[in-house]
Amino acid sequence: MLRMFALFLSFSIGFVSLGQEMLWFRIVSYEFSGTPQSFSFVLTLYLLGIAAGAILGKNICMKNDYSKIMFFGGVVLLIGGVLDLFVPYLVDMIMSKFSQRMFVYVPLIFLTSCLKASMFPIAHHLGSSLKNEKKIGSSVSIVYCANIIGATLGTIFFGLVVLAYITTYQAFIYIGAFVSLLAVSMILASQVQRVMGIVIITASLAIIIMNIGYVNDPRYFKMNKNPNTTYSAENRHGVIDIRPTNGVEIIYGGNVYDGIMQVDPITDLNTLSRVLILDVVHPEPKRALVIGVSGGAWLRMLSSFPTLEIIDAIELNPGYVDAIAQYPDIAPVLSDKRITIHVDDGRRWLRRNSTEKYDLIVMNTTYHWRSGATNILSQEMMGLLSNSLNENGIVALNSTRLLDVLKTTNSVFPYSYWGELGFIYSSHQNFLANRTPQTREKLYNLHFDGKPIFKKGDPASEYAIDRIMAMEMLDLKTIESLSNRPLEIIKDNNMINEYKYGLEFGFK
Repeated sequence: MLRMFALFLSFSIGFVSLGQEMLWFRIVSYEFSGTPQSFSFVLTLYLLGIAAGAILGKNICMKNDYSKIMFFGGVVLLIGGVLDLFVPYLVDMIMSKFSQRMFVYVPLIFLTSCLKASMFPIAHHLGSSLKNEKKIGSSVSIVYCANIIGATLGTIFFGLVVLAYITTYQAFIYIGAFVSLLAVSMILASQVQRVMGIVIITASLAIIIMNIGYVNDPRYFKMNKNPNTTYSAENRHGVIDIRPTNGVEIIYGGNVYDGIMQVDPITDLNTLSRVLILDVVHPEPKRALVIGVSGGAWLRMLSSFPTLEIIDAIELNPGYVDAIAQYPDIAPVLSDKRITIHVDDGRRWLRRNSTEKYDLIVMNTTYHWRSGATNILSQEMMGLLSNSLNENGIVALNSTRLLDVLKTTNSVFPYSYWGELGFIYSSHQNFLANRTPQTREKLYNLHFDGKPIFKKGDPASEYAIDRIMAMEMLDLKTIESLSNRPLEIIKDNNMINEYKYGLEFGFK
């Protein structure tokens, strides 16, 4: 019986510990704008916590009395469970009270890891066969195997299932409740210190009930506490918020600017001129691919091109699709028969649909320094885009002003140019030759739901079109002359955009 409990304890600790590590990564990544160092920060603290927990567990095992080991182990685990229950409140307090928050997260992550990891040596101590020394190795390996199985299933369960239905903060509450109940079972099984045990159990159950009561209250369990937020969603792919700023609705993905919920190319707060230039420089685009839908403004703008017959749009996070439905100016992309939105990873979709060819490929790429940005900016990705491009097709992507992106695109596409705000346009053909005074007329044919976007003779429309036609396009040689260092090619195995030229981690 004791051995079975040891196996269950080992499995459970592995399950919740690795699941909680994913939750901490979500919080830290949200807090520090998705920088790739967020994972290593959490992993380092977790491993240090496991090491410290092993020492703590060893000291408990030195008592040489199974009842005392169960009791003191249960008390330590109960402290860990109660701490888990209060993590959402503590994180909210940290976000509101401290400016340099990285250092405040250190003890929280360390302690949540340490207190659970202390159960690992205890589980081995309880589950090992001391009666037959020849079997100690095999009994230890079984307990360890249970822990690994739990850890593996924990990452799968929390990553693919839990966060698809509840928020990160809610998951912390459920973990805290489970860990606390597991601790209570250890204290009850110890059969020592009964009065103290009853007091501890009563208090812990009261705390669990209190927290479970708040688990569905949006005031407590959303990372974004901005009262002006008009839309907020969290799923296994990340956190999406829309908040008004200076009268403009801005969409954020993982607490990072992701665009403006606006499709007015006249005022052009969203710099939609960067996509409208494509109608000028491509003679007659019929098929377009959009990788990264976000708030849908760029997809909506692209849908105004009268010659486009098919638009495939790839978006990993379905939460963006739900957000688009809230905005009448953008929502028509969801009912446009030419548009198909695929919920998938862009790079994976390109591989699986390598026979599809497009005249335009548009990627309003996220910041180059964010974790995973290499997947859409590397030379290898440019090769996939080249394969999916028709002979005179054009790729348009956002470099977020990292000059090395132009060096990278130019290594695959002989014609690559740096446009407005660092947007890059690439092709195997000299598409700039298509920009003539005559092609200006094409912009008057753009329309939303049958209504023209630009009106001939209207000063505001004419000014907007003048901006599009005059957009400066700089080649690689010019950009290199403006750089204060040699430009490099981004590759999957160097990730220079995320690390070498990425954002400093932890400080704001």
